[in-house]
Amino acid sequence: MNKASSVLFVWACLFLVSVSCEQTFQPLDKTDDVFSIYGVLDVHSDTQWVRVMPVGETYLPQDASLPPSEVRLIREATGETTILNDSLFKFSGDTYVWNYWLPDSVQKNELYTLIAENEEGEQSRVTLETPSRLEIPEVEVRAGQTRVSGPFQDSLVVTAVNYLVQPITDMGCSQEVKISVSQMDHTLLTSDGGYFFIVRGSSAIRDELGTNNYVVNRSSVEVVTATGSWPDATSLEEIEVALPEVISNIENGTGVLAGVARREVILTPRQPPC
Repeated sequence: MNKASSVLFVWACLFLVSVSCEQTFQPLDKTDDVFSIYGVLDVHSDTQWVRVMPVGETYLPQDASLPPSEVRLIREATGETTILNDSLFKFSGDTYVWNYWLPDSVQKNELYTLIAENEEGEQSRVTLETPSRLEIPEVEVRAGQTRVSGPFQDSLVVTAVNYLVQPITDMGCSQEVKISVSQMDHTLLTSDGGYFFIVRGSSAIRDELGTNNYVVNRSSVEVVTATGSWPDATSLEEIEVALPEVISNIENGTGVLAGVARREVILTPRQPPC
């Protein structure tokens, strides 16, 4: 997994909507940060999700009574302001987080400002630009190889194959495991503004599971483009990428909010667990 994909993995694990990780990061000893903000504004999604948490003793507090904050999104071209809905999520253990959502799409190639404000009027904010729309990747299977290709206009930041697999043991089928395999290291760019790669993943699955004996219950290919709001982690070590205070584009806060165009194509449809 390259460093750009590592950033996406860290966000997904620590701060985005669907994952129940239990890690907690302590903030700096002395900080003026008001909120931690993590998420993406996706021009191809009809719902936007952003995790916004006040910076206190931990970045992921264990206080269910923590009140929501006001989070608003401004479309700079028109001045239109929308208040995001709030939802309190409880992970395993006693970790609670506030996810804020907007049941709407965002426009391509536009500036947006997200502002989070607490009851004392303190704010964290970030302004970002959304990318152009991204065409759905073309998937071609030939001679036992799966080739993925397509044109793109902005920065290509993620090419990956996502698997839902089940290890098979002497005792039967184990619990399903999600594995994401970056394809960036062997993604090639073409002279006409395109990309292509041959799907590789079996060795990464074997290394992750420690066995060749498994079944794939679902697989999909993912391609993401972004503008300058996507963090540049090329000069950082992977341990640095995982630290909230190292990569941030939030004013008076910590975290990253980026504009992206994300496409996913199903390679093998969902199969029931064995």
